[in-house]
Amino acid sequence: MKLTLGLFCLSIHFAFALNTYAQSTSITLDVVACPIAEVLDIIEKETEFQFFYNSKVVNVKETVSVKAKSENVITVLDRIFDNSEIQYRIIDKDIILTVAERTAKTQQTKSVRGG
Repeated sequence: MKLTLGLFCLSIHFAFALNTYAQSTSITLDVVACPIAEVLDIIEKETEFQFFYNSKVVNVKETVSVKAKSENVITVLDRIFDNSEIQYRIIDKDIILTVAERTAKTQQTKSVRGG
């Protein structure tokens, strides 16, 4: 029973420690009309994060303007991707970029007749 309780507590600790680096890392940025790809390069150079994305799917040529002074990386990423279809997921020190699925899908209507 003690072993089970100990393993349970340990697993809870690791579950809550996943975003610790992301939550504690701050960054200072001051970019105007800069491509997202260049902003991501700056973040990689100033932190231990690495970005992963498919440039054929994720439009990192889009320009953004961001001004942040010692702000949390998560807050900065939220501002960078605020007006875009890009969404991100942080796994340890890796940030994976994907494109959000469209919520309004085109509906097709078909007539079905029995005979």
